[in-house]
Amino acid sequence: MACGNNKISRDYLTSQPASTQSQSDRFFAALRAPETVRVGGKDREAYFSRFTSTSNTTEYFLDDKGRKTFDPSRHVHVIHDDGKSEVRMHITDRQDGRTLHTDHVRLPRPSGNAVNAAEARLVSILRSKKQ
Repeated sequence: MACGNNKISRDYLTSQPASTQSQSDRFFAALRAPETVRVGGKDREAYFSRFTSTSNTTEYFLDDKGRKTFDPSRHVHVIHDDGKSEVRMHITDRQDGRTLHTDHVRLPRPSGNAVNAAEARLVSILRSKKQ
């Protein structure tokens, strides 16, 4: 008794498999951030996250759905500062040509749950500002 899809073509079975590298290149091509993004007439560095060794900080942006984004125009900016043992975050809005930083949160020595809760709260505020 056959199981699953038993209508696989002979061409499919005899075709050469794609290399793992070419598969991963295709998959991650959609996830790569452009090198710069134009915001308010200025080119800004685009990144999903970055680590700065001189200040021992890791930064990333979250969109209004809580996903990491490289768009610097409107996001929750999260900064994990290992040097000061704290996490800082705020909402950045550059939609109308000026930069506004609002809803600042500072968490000294936070747990992972505290960081997740603060991120979720700011993402919710960002989403409400979009409407």
